[in-house]
Order: sequence, then structure tokens, then C-alpha cells
Amino acid sequence: MKPLLSALLFLAALQVLLTQCANPKAPTGGPQDSIPPTLVQAYPAIGALNVTDTEIILEFNEFINVDKLSTNLIITPQQDIKYKAIAKKNRLILKFEKAFPDSTTITLNFFDGVTDITELNPAVNLSYVFSTGSYLDSLEIKGKIQDLFSTKPQEKILVGLFTRTDSLDIFKTKPTYFTTTNKEGEYAIKNVKSGTYKVLAFKDDNRNLTFDPSAEAYGFINNFVTLDSNISNADIKLVKINAEPIRRISSKVNGQYFDSRYSKPIDSLVLPQNLFYQVLDDKISIRIYQPDNMKTVTDSLATILQAFDSLGNSAIDTVFAKFSDQVRKPGKFEVTITPKEGTLDVKNSFLLTFTKPIKSSNFNNIVWQKDSTYTAPMDSASTKYQWNSTKTQLALTTTFDTTSYLAFQKQFIAQIPIDTTKTDSAQLKKRRSVAQPSLSRKLDLVLQANSFISVENDSIAEIRKPITFFQQKQSGKLIVNITTDTPSYTIQLVNKQLMVIRQLKATSSLRIDNLPPGDYGFRFLIDTNQDGKWSYGNILKDELPEEIYLFPDFTSLRANWEVNLDITF
Repeated sequence: MKPLLSALLFLAALQVLLTQCANPKAPTGGPQDSIPPTLVQAYPAIGALNVTDTEIILEFNEFINVDKLSTNLIITPQQDIKYKAIAKKNRLILKFEKAFPDSTTITLNFFDGVTDITELNPAVNLSYVFSTGSYLDSLEIKGKIQDLFSTKPQEKILVGLFTRTDSLDIFKTKPTYFTTTNKEGEYAIKNVKSGTYKVLAFKDDNRNLTFDPSAEAYGFINNFVTLDSNISNADIKLVKINAEPIRRISSKVNGQYFDSRYSKPIDSLVLPQNLFYQVLDDKISIRIYQPDNMKTVTDSLATILQAFDSLGNSAIDTVFAKFSDQVRKPGKFEVTITPKEGTLDVKNSFLLTFTKPIKSSNFNNIVWQKDSTYTAPMDSASTKYQWNSTKTQLALTTTFDTTSYLAFQKQFIAQIPIDTTKTDSAQLKKRRSVAQPSLSRKLDLVLQANSFISVENDSIAEIRKPITFFQQKQSGKLIVNITTDTPSYTIQLVNKQLMVIRQLKATSSLRIDNLPPGDYGFRFLIDTNQDGKWSYGNILKDELPEEIYLFPDFTSLRANWEVNLDITF
């Protein structure tokens, strides 16, 4: 009995040992492995011709891991051939379900799909090429992908070549050849067949090899590229904007409103001038308000809706607007004032955003106030009011009369009784400090009641926005001299995160006062076609975005500093 039991235990131990040998694992202890695996042999050989095999064997100088191969292996030209990957010690075996097309150069790019088993170091620039015909295609196109606004290199961006055909639709077609960018934003598509291609780069978030124009950042080379020799500077700038065509999805009666919904955010509208309308908060819906002269709900109002997206595409529809006698409860009538910080320069700009279109307004009811002691109207000579097309936003630019405000303070302070019995030095010092007129004393921007009446005849209650003036001792100044041959451009002052602080019109001499301490940079939006605005371009029309110049240096500004800067572009 004992010999039999000993034999069984020996066989069990042997099976465990063999299993561990068949499944190699990373050894523990010792120095960290930082050397990636290297390809030492391939079958068929790299560059082989007339290949008909459905199995490829790649041999490396160490044991390998291919757990991430399915998400990294790219085969070009793009093929709908399934495969199975098997890792055996230092060998990778790829078994394809069928042979590749005849007379075709096939390239396998592995990216980070093959690693060692210890530290998972990926094989560097691992690729494998062969041909099912009598020669190898050898053309190459390469370049760099950058973000348009920041110029930062973009990693893991799919760059595709789409073979030119009469029916090519890059929104629905997968690229013939493709690759992805490295950490430096660089790409290279090799072993390409001579031909004419459309070059498109996009962030393939869902990894389906198909460009989603509504959600994925993209860039392209305008016109088709004829590839009959190598191209080494095919650089592309990426933007993130919905590139789909805009279209009206639906329209419906909604009580005293007629609402229309669109496929993407609306940038601007064109409707008859006798109608009140607005873009709702979801940015994809238009609301038309029932006109006062439309008395019966059986009537319909024929009108033309033209909605534009930010790329300049438009949807034009004729609709018959109708309204119901089932009146909805009107929404709240509110206003938001920006900037929210409430800190002013002597020359100030505000944006008043209303929740409904404005039927009537009284600008005389917009005033400056300090408690109940000081009230001053907007200076009529320097104040400008500009409505948007839907009368839901009012841009207000005004110059505050600081001289009058300080004079008022001086007069007001002079009327304050002084206690002459308190003559100690500390009290006198405090009294002198308080008695100095100063812009540090806050005041309010006030929208008095009934300043604005909405299309639904409701009015806002009084709104007070506390204001603090910039203090020169707490802020700095930038003086910029700009040298350029560009006739039309927009200047953006940006912070280190490239967020826009101020946007200014083109000028050769620029002075920016009352800036909080910080690091500032400049970005210039080049109006190439000189139509008065910068454009994202339009992929539907094969139009590239207009150029952007980002000044490479940031300027540090401290309190009470004046910094001079020269910029040439």
C-alpha cells in the first residue's frame, strides 16, 4: 500500500512541476528588467514575396506577453480577416482564418502589443511586412499631429489614408492604410501603394476605425494627396468640434410656444424680424413665441427657419408654426451679469444674459449706486449697448467717471461730524486714513425694477451687482508692440492653462492695464480670408481652419509692474 501511495504523490508533484514550467511567470527579486524584447527571426521572413501562408511565427530573444495585442496590432491595408494570437515562451504565433489578398503588401504594426513577461517592457518599433505578390510597396508618408490651439503634440491619434473613389465618404469608410501617433505626436505610414489618398487624423475613442464627426477631435490635409514619392512633412493640426451637418430633427406645438429641435448646437439664427424667438439652454432647440396679433389657435404661421452651426453650415426649413390655447406656465424671467468676479477697470464691459427675449428696455434705469448716498447714471457719451439677434443678450460697454465719484466721496466725508474731544495720535491717524477718498470703496451696478420687460410681459426685480475697482498697487500692466504683415487677426491674452483672459482687436500697439499678478501669453487668430472673424474651417467643404500663432514665451507680471514686450509673427 505504501509503495502505491508514494508513487501517486510523486506523479502529482511531477504534474505540478510540469504545469509551472509550461506557464512561465516573472521571477521575483534581482535588478529591475528595463530591456524590451527584440525580434530575432520571422517566418515567413520579413520582406518575403509571394506569401500564401495563413500562419506567421515571430521569435524573440526572451519570453513574451501578448495580453494587449488585440488592442495594439494594426494591419494595413485594413483587412477584415480574423486571427488568433498564441504566445509560447519566446514565440508569437498568429493564425489567420484565411489568406491575404493577392498582389498586396501587408504591414503588421504591433505598437505596445508585445512585451516581456517581467516588467512588461514593449518591443520598440516592432513591425512586420511581407507581400502576397512579386514586389513590396515602399512608399511612405509621415508627419506630426499637434493641437491647433496649444501646439502640443497629440499621442495615440489615428492617421488614415483613404483611397480616392467617386463615392468616398470619410464619415462612413474605414481607412485603407493607417497608424497611430507616438508620444511626440509623430506618425509614419510605410509600405504604401502609389495612388491618390485623402489624409485624415482623428482620435478614435471607440476604436472602430471610423471617424465620428460629432464627438472625435480631428484634422486633415485639404485636397487629395498623390503619393508617388515619399512625403516627410504631412503635418496636421487637430480641433475638437462637431463636424456633422446641421439639420432640423423635429418641430412641435408647446402651449403658447412653437419649438424646433436640431441635430447639433446652434450658433446663430435667421428668422423674420417681427418674431420673438430664442435658442434654449440645451443649445439645440429654438423657441418661437406666439405673436400678439395671432389671436386664434387655428391659424398657422408660415415662416422660414435658417439655423447655422459654428462651421458655417446651415439648415433652411419652411415651417408652419402653430400655438395651443393650453397655455404653459411661463418660466422665470432672470438675468445673469458677467463677468461674475465684479472687479472693474475704469473702462468696463458687461454681458447681460436674459432667460427670455426682451420686448422693451429702459437704459436710464441702469445706474451706479453707493448705499443710498450716491446714484449716478451711465455716461451717455461713453456707454454703448449692443443686442444679439434674439434680444436675449445685451453687451454693455461704459466708462466710469472716477473723478466725479472721488469728488462725491470728498464732499460726503467733509459732512461727517468729527469728535474734537478725541485728540490722541492713534485716533487722529485713523481719522486721516478714513477721510481719504478712495476707489477701494465698493459700489453697485444696479438694474432697477422694470428696466427690462420680456416678451411675456414680466419684468425683473431690482438686481445689484457689487463692484470693486482694480487697484494699481495690486495689479500690473503689459505694453506690447506687434510687428506683422498679417492684415487681419484677433489677439487673445491667455493664462498658463491657455484659457482666454481677454480678446482684443488687431493693433500694432497694445496696452493692457489692471492685470492681476500671474503668467500671461498671447495667441493670435489669423483671419486669412479677411472676413472679420476667425474660422474653424469646414471638413464638409474641405476647408482648413484658419491659422493660429501661439507666442512661445509667457511673461511673468507682478503687482505694480509695467512690462514691455515685442512680438513678431
